[in-house]
Amino acid sequence: MDECNQDGNFVGDDQSKNAVIYIDYVDLLPFEGQEREDLFCEAHRYSSSDDWKEQFFSTDLLRRINKYEPSLIEEHSMDIFPFVENCINSPRTSLGKNTLVLCQELYMSNRTERMIEFTCNLIPILVAKVGFESKFLSAESLIALQFCAASMAYPQCIDALLAHADYRNCLVKTQVWKAITICIQNLQPEMFNLEGDLPDSHSFGLFLETICKALVVSKSTEAKESTKILKYIGKETVKSLCDRIFDEQNQHKTERIMNVFQPKKKGRTLKRRAKNHTKGKSKADFFICVE
Repeated sequence: MDECNQDGNFVGDDQSKNAVIYIDYVDLLPFEGQEREDLFCEAHRYSSSDDWKEQFFSTDLLRRINKYEPSLIEEHSMDIFPFVENCINSPRTSLGKNTLVLCQELYMSNRTERMIEFTCNLIPILVAKVGFESKFLSAESLIALQFCAASMAYPQCIDALLAHADYRNCLVKTQVWKAITICIQNLQPEMFNLEGDLPDSHSFGLFLETICKALVVSKSTEAKESTKILKYIGKETVKSLCDRIFDEQNQHKTERIMNVFQPKKKGRTLKRRAKNHTKGKSKADFFICVE
C-alpha cells in the first residue's frame, strides 16, 4: 500500500491512480432513485471493509447522506460512531481528514437531542486531536470542535467539554474553554429557567464548580473565558443558579463567582503614582548636597 503524505496525496509509482480527491460540500451530489435505508446500507457495506480506500468512499457517502437525508444520520448516529472513531484515528491521515470534515458538516446546523450521545463520545476524540502533532489534522479537529459546540448546546455536551477544562496541554485547554464559551452562548434560554426545577442540576453544579476553580488564577485563559460566560448569562441568573447549587458551607464559591460582577476599582497604583511624580527629573534631583 502506498504511503500518504501530509497533504493527503499518495506517494507511489502511479500517483494519478492513488491521488486522493477531497470533495467540497457544494459538490456533494444528491442520490437518485435510491431508498433512504438503502443509502445507509451502502455506506455501512463500504465502512465494514478493511480497505482504507473503501472506508474513504464510505465517509463521502455519509457526507452525502448528511447533506440530503440528515435525519437518517441522527437515526443511526451511534451505529456509525465506531466507524467515525476508527477513521479519525487511522494512520492514513487523508482518511482522518475526510472523516473530520464529515464531523464538521454534521454540525453545520443545529442538531436534535438524538445526537447527544454521539457528540459526548466524539468530544474527547476531537479534543485529543486538537493537540495532535500533525497540523494537518489538528486544524480540522479544531473546526469540528467549534462547530460541535455551537450546534450541540445541551447540558450533557457542556459536561463533556468541562471534563477537559484542565487539559494538560495549555494550547488545547485554551481551545476547550473557547468551545465551552461558544456552547454556553448557544444554550437554549429555557435551560436557565428561573422558575421551577433546573433541567439538570448535576450539569449546572459541575459547570459552577469548574467556573469557580477557573477564577482562582485571574489572568489565565480559563478565568477570562469564565468571566465572559458569566457576564453573558447575566448577574441575576448566575446568582439564582449559585443559590440553588451551593449550600451555606459553599458560600465562598458564590462570593468568588459573583465578584466577577463587581466594578473594578479605579485609581492609579502607588507604583504608578511614584512613576508620575518622578517623571522628567534627573537622578541629581534626588540627592541632597551636604555642606
